[in-house]
Amino acid sequence: MHALIVDTLPVEAKAGLEALGLNVTEDTSLGSHNLPGAIADVDILVVGRTRVTRRTIEAGTKLRVIVHAGSGAENIDLTAASERGVFVSHCPEADAAARAELVLGLVLGLDRQLYRAYPQPSRATAQGLRGRTLGLYGYDATAKHLQEVAAALGMRIQVYGEGLTAALAAEARVKRASTPAELFATSDIVSLHPEGPDAALLATAECIAAMQSGSTLINISRRGLIDLAAAKAALEAGRLRLGLDVYDPDDYGDEVPFAADAYPTLLATDRLAAATAEASEAIASTVLGHVEQFLLTDVVPDCVNLGAATGVAGTLIIRFRQGEAVLAAVFVALRDAGVNALTVHTGTFRDRAAAFAHVTIDRAVTPALITALTRHPHVIRLDHR
Repeated sequence: MHALIVDTLPVEAKAGLEALGLNVTEDTSLGSHNLPGAIADVDILVVGRTRVTRRTIEAGTKLRVIVHAGSGAENIDLTAASERGVFVSHCPEADAAARAELVLGLVLGLDRQLYRAYPQPSRATAQGLRGRTLGLYGYDATAKHLQEVAAALGMRIQVYGEGLTAALAAEARVKRASTPAELFATSDIVSLHPEGPDAALLATAECIAAMQSGSTLINISRRGLIDLAAAKAALEAGRLRLGLDVYDPDDYGDEVPFAADAYPTLLATDRLAAATAEASEAIASTVLGHVEQFLLTDVVPDCVNLGAATGVAGTLIIRFRQGEAVLAAVFVALRDAGVNALTVHTGTFRDRAAAFAHVTIDRAVTPALITALTRHPHVIRLDHR
């Protein structure tokens, strides 16, 4: 099986993949434009910042897994990958501490104007962080690291997240904002941390307008989360401090309606969030773990392009003796009954004396289906609910 690494990772990553029995090629010079021509015989693709386009995915006729060596998968065409049945995985926690550090760095840089030329043209008094309110839109691993550091600096923390209940907020010792509008209106600093790959616009024009004058908005997660026209107007009015780490230098003037250095209260960095030695080592270790898990089980940890299991109407637990095509007979019986299997999990008992299959289905279990499923002589027992 052939693995291709197209972005810089610690040397341990290539050695670790080879130790798993893979034929590994490492070529950091390819870039997104040349990648389609190098992907034909690749089973596992490991990428960092390189964009993986539909053209690349369609050229990868053997491609089974794409692992993004970092959090998120903005640079990968998830629609094309899903259409081709290619698993896309990422490393959401490996670089969380590094990303939280950059958020804090952007906040401090904007507050103290550390990025401006020396001597500074003015000595405006910084607001300081102690006693300020940090609003976290989303509560991913990075947000949790940021909460710990910010709390140690004496900041108040509030969070808006669709899955964050009052009980969970109390356990995490954060204030729960009931709506995005409340979070933006009552926070001195808002940092965006969407927890799923499909999150769209978070900092809408209405949310930005609700922010207090002089408030700070940070986005190190991915593109498309901020209404940039509204942000531009707020920057021009001197109402907003904006920190960005989601664009490449050539994106400004194209995807972004202002230059990277257009305003004194704008601080833009070039995707530096995970650019630490600690994060790089943690990412490499996570990539190896994900690939090993896939090789052993065909299951990809932290997969971002799987659909939710919807329409489950019943569950089958089938115990059977090995040696015969029992599962084949099970699926034939399901097909004949017009029933679709939604998820399948299999395993074996000690000494491989018997095996089991846990199958969720989209229709209720009927007596006729039970009869068909238990007809095979090697089926030991069938349970259902």
